[in-house]
Amino acid sequence: MAGAVLPATRMARFPTRTRRDGKVVSVRRHLRIEGQPISVGEICLGVEVKISEMQEVDVDRFQEHWKDDEVVLSVLANQGDDPQIEREIDFAFEGVRSKLDELAANAKTLGFDRLEREDGEDGKPRLVLYRNMKADRKSLEPLIKICLQLESQLDVEFDGWGCEAQR
Repeated sequence: MAGAVLPATRMARFPTRTRRDGKVVSVRRHLRIEGQPISVGEICLGVEVKISEMQEVDVDRFQEHWKDDEVVLSVLANQGDDPQIEREIDFAFEGVRSKLDELAANAKTLGFDRLEREDGEDGKPRLVLYRNMKADRKSLEPLIKICLQLESQLDVEFDGWGCEAQR
């Protein structure tokens, strides 16, 4: 039941800026606004591991990221997607290979079905985790919080998620 791949379903790369030394860096990675933390509490990903031991997610950080996610959900809806149909959704991370290896070693425990290692367009190591699930707010929101927790805890960059539209 594969739908058409929609180019806009993958979140756009984070905004970038050029540092004085000429290196281009992600603006999002450097925006850490202080605010009330969101406690993920006792979210369980269908496995026995509870995520409550992970760091909390800053409310502003989550809301900033969720705005982009809502755009992706809107594009899917405009293409006739049925968000209640389960499909494979990918969650991409970039960073230092050793940190990505640590994330990969725990992927199954965190409820991800499979993973792929690759180099991004800029040559940076990239880890893509996959999970079969619905593409609706209720399903995605807790997992986005977990991805943001992993970003903070492991010092990797959560680059967003993507999937195919399902009809």
